[in-house]
Order: sequence, then C-alpha cells, then structure tokens
Amino acid sequence: MSKLLFANNATSTLASNLSSGTTAIPLATGTGALYPSPAAGEYFVISLFSQTNPAITEICWCTARTGDSLTVVRAREGTSALTWSVGDIVNLDWTAGQAGAMLQSGADAAAGTVFSNLTGGPAPPAFNTLAALGAALVTFQSASEFNIGPIYFKFGTTPSMNVNTSYGVVFTNPFPTTCFGAYPVPRVAGAYTVGSDSWVVLDQSVATTSGFTVWCASASNNQAMYADWWAWGE
Repeated sequence: MSKLLFANNATSTLASNLSSGTTAIPLATGTGALYPSPAAGEYFVISLFSQTNPAITEICWCTARTGDSLTVVRAREGTSALTWSVGDIVNLDWTAGQAGAMLQSGADAAAGTVFSNLTGGPAPPAFNTLAALGAALVTFQSASEFNIGPIYFKFGTTPSMNVNTSYGVVFTNPFPTTCFGAYPVPRVAGAYTVGSDSWVVLDQSVATTSGFTVWCASASNNQAMYADWWAWGE
C-alpha cells in the first residue's frame, strides 16, 4: 500500500522544456528541497500549470526526488500528458484523488461504511480489547480478510488437529509491511469440548507477514479439534 507524502508551500518552475513522454521533471535550481523525498512505496502529487494559461494543467505522481529532479508518473487523475515550457509552474497540490484515498472519520464511517466490501455482513462490532475484537471479527469469517485504510485484518480456521500438535497458518495474501499479531479465537462456550475432552489453544509463534503457528493441547483425551484465528497488520 502506497503512502502519500505532503509538504507546505512547495512550489517551483520548470528549469527546461518538458515533452509529453518525459518522466524526469527538472525544477528551478535550489527548489527541490521544498518537496518530500519519497522512499519505496511512497509518493506525492504535483500539478503542472501553464504560466500563460493556468487552466492548462496536468497531475503527476512523484515517486522519487534527486536534488532538483522529480521522477514522476505522468497524466494522473484523468489528466493528459502535455508538453510544457521552461518557467511553467510545478506545485505540490491537494487534489481530488488524494482526498478520495483518505479514510473519512465521523458518523458515516462509524456507521459501517468502511465495511462496505463485505456482502451481507453484520454491522461493525463495538470492542475495547483485543479478545473482544477477535471474537467480533469471527462474524466476518466469510470474507477471510478486509482492510480499514492501511490496517488489514485476516481470519480463518485451522484444519482438524490431534492433541499436542501444531498447524502452520499461511496467509493467502501476505501483509504488505508487518504483522502486529495473530490470535486464536474461541467461538462460543463449549465449542472446544469433545466428549470429556476440553481443548485449549496454548500459544502461537511470533507471526510474520506470511503466517504463524497455532499450538493446541487437550486436557485428557486425544480428540481432534480445530481453532479459529485472526491476525492484523499493515
């Protein structure tokens, strides 16, 4: 997932003419430091304006900066790659595309619009502990994963496991950056009881971006059981 970068009052002009196919934008000498320096997975948005006709514009994504030179992806947000002249304006601007990428707070988000990718799911749960969150997320198990902005949630169920055995969970889609943790989730009271045998989930190994290991144990008999789990990260 890409991260948007911002800077205040970042404006400059072209140091030389720019063709419609050029992806390196030369800024006026000494003005490059006004703009961010994107790392891998980061970018900022610039707008090009004609100095003689400000109605002529082009939006670009800058993915790298070296001194006074910007490496860009041309013609973003429905604009066209144009030919530009020395002295035309290069602004780091707020655009509709950036606004649309933001997770909005307030009543609409709280009411559950962030879960709109879940077909037929229940309303978003209220929770104040990791255990409560995990139990609530099991209700979304048909979706297997979803994200709220940059934060991803994944959940599922292990296959049937015998006593004192483990199972390696491999995420279908790895987390882009990191996994904050993985947690086995009891579903309802008695769900881990088979006959006289009560199962407990003992522990899980340190989760990585690609998966983790669930360990289970039995209080008495060698019965088979499975465990629900959930993980979160970005």
